[in-house]
Amino acid sequence: MASSSSANVHGGILGMIVDEVFKTNLIKEFHNLSFETVHTKSLELNYSFPTFVNQFIVIRSSLKKANTADNVYKVQSDVSTIGGMLLISANATLSSDIVPNAPATSPIKKEGTHGYFW
Repeated sequence: MASSSSANVHGGILGMIVDEVFKTNLIKEFHNLSFETVHTKSLELNYSFPTFVNQFIVIRSSLKKANTADNVYKVQSDVSTIGGMLLISANATLSSDIVPNAPATSPIKKEGTHGYFW
């Protein structure tokens, strides 16, 4: 039986983490998007080396293509160790329910010092 220091992290957990990083970064780039409106259409994960429990990882992701007319976004990510060993290479296609360049719908105005009202 392997000790906890050499146990592998399940690939499904790693996929979920990468998917959430993709969504978070897309929402940061397009401020009108949210977790409620961004959906994963496809996710491709290529595992190069096992990821171990208690191992620090670095996730670098980038937007490769944005088609804001169709609300489709292609993103890419590499998951590696702190030393730079590639663990996972990932590609995904995300879509949204709203147009990212549309003006924000809420909050629409601020009244006094009490906050925003809809």
